[in-house]
Amino acid sequence: GYWHDTGRIHQRSNMGLPDQGVWLDAFSNRMMGCHLQDATKDQSELPPGQGEVDFQLVSEYVPREAARVVEVHPRHGRAEVLLAVQYLLDRGF
Repeated sequence: GYWHDTGRIHQRSNMGLPDQGVWLDAFSNRMMGCHLQDATKDQSELPPGQGEVDFQLVSEYVPREAARVVEVHPRHGRAEVLLAVQYLLDRGF
């Protein structure tokens, strides 16, 4: 199976490696789950909605039965995590 990590793939795409869409096109049919974290060029483990990841795109590929794990750095508090969950729900997760 395949496990998708939104933040890591976003950062690697900024270095010239394949982006979310390429990975999702190739492997979503084998996806067992995904780490949902936001990222910028310089930061990862951000709550979804605080970075540059296109979660609307990702939500279109994640199979209904796939596990979803919101992954954020411990420096982010409960309120930020709850906002991130709502952000993801608003985008189809």
